[in-house]
Amino acid sequence: MMHNASSLFLLFALFVVWLDACSAIPFGSANLDLYGDDLTIVNASSPLGCAQMCDGHAACQGWAWDSCGKSRCWLKASIEPRTPNLCRVSGVKLGQVGIDRLGNDLGSPVLLPGGATASTCASACANTSRCVAWSFDTCGKSQCWLKSAIPTTPSHNTCRTSGIQGSLGLDHKGSDMLGSPVTLPNKATATDCASLCSSSLDCLGWAFVDPKAGCELTNICWLKTSTTMGTAPDPCRISGMQPIPAVPVHPNATLAPPRYRPMPLGTILPQGWLLKQLRTQGDGLSGHLSEFWPDISSSAWIGNSSGDSFERVPYWLNGMVPLSALLKDPELQAQAYKYIDYVLRHEQDPVTGWLGPTCCDVWPRIPFLMAMIQYAEANATDTQRIVNSLHAFFKGLGTIITQQDSLSSWAQFRYQDLLVSIYWLYDNHPLSHGPYLLDLAALVKAQGFDWESYFAGDGFPTTGNPGIWTMQSHGVNNGQAIKSAAMWYRQSRNSSLVESSMQRHVMLDKYHGQASGIFACDECLAGKMPSQGTELCTVVETMYSYNIMASVLANVEFADRVEKLTFNSLPATFTPDMWAHQYLQQSNEINAGHFDPNVYGTDGPDSNIYGLAPNYGCCTANFNQGWPKFTSHLYMFSTSDNGLVALTYAPSSLSTYIRGKPVSVTLVTEYPFDTTLTFMITSGATEFPFHFRIPTWTKGATLQVGSGVKREVASGTFAQVNVTTGTLKVTLNFPMSFSIERRYNNAASVLYGPLVFALQMGESWKQLAYYAFNSSDWQCLPTQPWGYALLMDDDDHPEKYLKLVTRPMGQYPFSLAGSPFVVHAQGRAVPSWNVTKNAASPPPTSPVHSSEPLVPLTLYPFGATKLRIAEIPTLA
Repeated sequence: MMHNASSLFLLFALFVVWLDACSAIPFGSANLDLYGDDLTIVNASSPLGCAQMCDGHAACQGWAWDSCGKSRCWLKASIEPRTPNLCRVSGVKLGQVGIDRLGNDLGSPVLLPGGATASTCASACANTSRCVAWSFDTCGKSQCWLKSAIPTTPSHNTCRTSGIQGSLGLDHKGSDMLGSPVTLPNKATATDCASLCSSSLDCLGWAFVDPKAGCELTNICWLKTSTTMGTAPDPCRISGMQPIPAVPVHPNATLAPPRYRPMPLGTILPQGWLLKQLRTQGDGLSGHLSEFWPDISSSAWIGNSSGDSFERVPYWLNGMVPLSALLKDPELQAQAYKYIDYVLRHEQDPVTGWLGPTCCDVWPRIPFLMAMIQYAEANATDTQRIVNSLHAFFKGLGTIITQQDSLSSWAQFRYQDLLVSIYWLYDNHPLSHGPYLLDLAALVKAQGFDWESYFAGDGFPTTGNPGIWTMQSHGVNNGQAIKSAAMWYRQSRNSSLVESSMQRHVMLDKYHGQASGIFACDECLAGKMPSQGTELCTVVETMYSYNIMASVLANVEFADRVEKLTFNSLPATFTPDMWAHQYLQQSNEINAGHFDPNVYGTDGPDSNIYGLAPNYGCCTANFNQGWPKFTSHLYMFSTSDNGLVALTYAPSSLSTYIRGKPVSVTLVTEYPFDTTLTFMITSGATEFPFHFRIPTWTKGATLQVGSGVKREVASGTFAQVNVTTGTLKVTLNFPMSFSIERRYNNAASVLYGPLVFALQMGESWKQLAYYAFNSSDWQCLPTQPWGYALLMDDDDHPEKYLKLVTRPMGQYPFSLAGSPFVVHAQGRAVPSWNVTKNAASPPPTSPVHSSEPLVPLTLYPFGATKLRIAEIPTLA
């Protein structure tokens, strides 16, 4: 009865679709427009007539019909993302006549009502979960077969019309599989290309040159290892995605591999300015906290029962372990080992495998587990010991949380970081216990907060709410949560999670984004006003999240964001010697000190002083992961073609193996303070692909292999070089130019490549307290006026008003004295721009009128400034 009821329901649903198709739109979407890329504009009396005109036009891939009485029909050369428009009905060209797709049926064929057409069947597929292809009987039987996968062997049948749920008229950019493109037989169709993808391991998308479009190349099929880098309009292309159906967790499930897999810790080493930066960190607070800060030196994690038992030691180790490994510093390595070893030797409960003091708060264990897996990668002699401990802990954890309805407190909102460790163990050391790990991961996900619904609008705040503190709007929780969809995608294989990853990236930018690439949260999401603060913990957690998202989804935009955060937000919140840091940084920060009242939502009066542990000590422990994890994620393995990926850039070296043969890479550059990146690659492998990320912000980027001809490479893609045995030189050049981004009250943010520039105002430092070594609390006040409007009335040509001056890099590149870049500009004072609650008032809305004299202004990289105006009004 249940089966029959389900069939009747499906028939009813299809009948509704058919009625809608017959009465209004055969396979179009009401109230949506396909904007741009018009072939021609014709008259049509109905959407059906418009669709039929598209079917009869060789180059037409989609159509849009005016539903507000003008009867106009736009025929489209490509399919752009649809935009809301109450006066439009739009659709795409239907599938192939005379072609059947056998197999992969979603149940028995559905008998549609008399008068149904192929478009009715196509609409039914579009409205049916899991349907990715369809086939319709055109010889009078009105049968519609809905398909759960694209069949690999389409066949000719004069009584069939069939199609796939792909995106026609768009090209998927980049991520070509090794050996792609493939030349198909002369009579091949887009279906053949899609079928080839369906039968190819690791193919997630395809693009086909349509011979009917009259293009120079024909019958060419590109197979894609990723479709997350976006699409590009191309009238010569038909493209689509290979759907990955959701799979059960246990007993037959496996994790989908990330598109790019991070390297083991120690495989990548810093060079040049990056090595100096990490050395500065090791010589600063990071390397001395265990010697004088009680939260580390006297912690319950090493047996002091009255010491801190919460997150401080786990946070610190999560950064100290990679820092010590990257610097190969025996003293720092000994510090990390002392804590790891103590916890492993003092397992609280051999039955549950519980790690650390006090059972059973899960959250502090999460960063500790992340420290453990990094330690296991970098220290082979302790790997098995750590792996055994992890298995014991996770088995016990499963028992503990099975007895409760949900993870508690912080763990409920940060469960995605627990998945990092579970998945690492499953991927690398499952032993004979692998399947239970996926069961545990599913239980953790089920007990975690529903971030997917939250970022889709269910409770997500679109403004700041001063004085209101919630777990879901907490800034650090959001910084960690943006990766939850990408993490769970590996297990669920639900393609909607790819969209969710981009959605949360967009939502945080749209409603809370700041000039440096981070979002405001003081302590909770705080809106876009540039005097609101952002917690340092949020910066480092967001950096790591974007690295994970770029890894799983092979997304250039996410990798770009890693660099923007690293080169701007991260260094801005430290003194150059990294002996003091802020709890909160601000885009428009005119002073740093003890201020009451202040503009922060719930944070205290010491939040933006530079010191040991301003406001709250979490960031003192947690900041340590920032630079080290950026370094350890510079390169990755490409899982689909056994190649390498340069994901983000800084001077560095890599030593690894491809197909059992040694490969070494050295990158010589001063990027982001230089446009040229020179790779020397020495390979013992016969052949492998090396993928280089081309940032979205660059124009006219070039790639040169050896002394060969420079070739231009498209921004926002991964460019591929095939490496063979021997030594190969690859030179990338990323031209940088000024750009203007309009922000709060139409203020201008000045960008140059990945760097954001800010108006400097001079700095006067005063010591407020002294602790030990070089650790003190500091007040920083301006020595110059800051209330200026910038001369900038042509955002398309900012170079007319901005002059870049280069100079040798100093000891600390992220400082006023050591920055290799300075920008000269002009502006006028704005006397009405004043102070509110000891912070800069919202910038006056641009354009701003001022009768004050025109004066020279100096801008420095955001990360070099400790006081700044980064969202600057512009003159009328």
